Amino acid sequence: MSLFRKQLEVIMDQGVPVDELTVQDLFPFWEDSDSRLGRFSEEYKAITVMDVLDRLEINDNLDCRLLLNIIIEGLSSWREYDELSREIDISDSSELAKFDAEFRRYINRKNTQNYEEDFDEPVDNTFSRDFTINLDSFKPVRKTYSTKFTPNEEVDEEESDLFFPSDEFTIVKYLGKGGEGKVYLAEDNLHKDLVAIKQYECSLAESQELLGILVKEVRMMKKVCHPNIVKYFGLHSPDESFEGLSVYNVVLEFIEGGSLADKLKKLGPFAIKDIVNVTKDILEALVYLHSKNIIHRDLKPSNVLGNDIYKLSDFGICTQVKELESIPRSFVGTAWYMAPEVIMQEPYSFSADIWSLGCLVYELYTGCKPFKTSNLAKALHLMVECESPIQDQKIAIPALEDFLLKCWRRPHSFRPSAKELLSHGFLSM
Repeated sequence: MSLFRKQLEVIMDQGVPVDELTVQDLFPFWEDSDSRLGRFSEEYKAITVMDVLDRLEINDNLDCRLLLNIIIEGLSSWREYDELSREIDISDSSELAKFDAEFRRYINRKNTQNYEEDFDEPVDNTFSRDFTINLDSFKPVRKTYSTKFTPNEEVDEEESDLFFPSDEFTIVKYLGKGGEGKVYLAEDNLHKDLVAIKQYECSLAESQELLGILVKEVRMMKKVCHPNIVKYFGLHSPDESFEGLSVYNVVLEFIEGGSLADKLKKLGPFAIKDIVNVTKDILEALVYLHSKNIIHRDLKPSNVLGNDIYKLSDFGICTQVKELESIPRSFVGTAWYMAPEVIMQEPYSFSADIWSLGCLVYELYTGCKPFKTSNLAKALHLMVECESPIQDQKIAIPALEDFLLKCWRRPHSFRPSAKELLSHGFLSM
């Protein structure tokens, strides 16, 4: 029950009026909106999610739990549904029915993309009507400004030492899209070296907030120096005009070979000797980070780059724990690799990275994410409720199974440290 309440708290923090929305507000066409609702009486249409939660506390049964899972899924996408539906005539029931059906297909496509943020190509999300409309075109139009924006005008003296000159780099080619921005290969015009540039865009109104986040990230990561961690070089503001947008680039070490996620897509599960090599490199990086009181918080295949030598990347949501008394509680990361204590927003520490490492190693071995066939809400639920992501599966290599189970120990204080795992027998294979 506490998991449901935690999920609702996260959704409420996103501005969703959970107390006001009825089940029919979320699924206006009932079982045509979600076929699973066909098993429930229509008397549930007028009640709110909090009413369902109260009923579940009185009578904990499978039907109520299923209904609550469906409702939470609906709440998770409600803001997007609400924003997009403003662009159509909702008084026209036929038009609304078409919109509702296509929106459900769109959400289903998102949920079956393995929740990987860094697709090589954008997902073709369109509504089926007399003409094709890209879903992005339904998003609210931000206010634009006629004046040219010069990013460096907003950078104070304390931050200026992190910035390269605006003409320092030339874009060579587009590499792909990460969870937070587009990534390009670029050439340093002064030294003729290749670098990776991760580009972030936001509205002018959000400029200062974004800049503050990036300055904090880059300032912290420039102090990090380890062969298994991608180097941060600084920040860069392009001198091109981006009407109505603030644009900042994070300049990073360019790593050839792509990510582990790329390799999994192309080649499938890894050989054991390759898993061992990857795991050693990641653990070496974690030993270093944890010694600096840094928790990565988003360890997954797409954030590990390289070929013979593997490096951790994408520290956008990492955190530095100043004092062990101030352990974070933020609900951050990627669902399939998120430790139970993070999902529950309980105090957590470096052991959250160890749980994520176990999920990553499991995926390298099987080619599948933990609970791959589950949707997001179900995955979060299973991650908390199940003893381990292995469940009833058998791992053919005892040393690997033991390594994984140690990564997934509960409570999290029972998990070994990265340093201790480096001496595990699995890494001697």
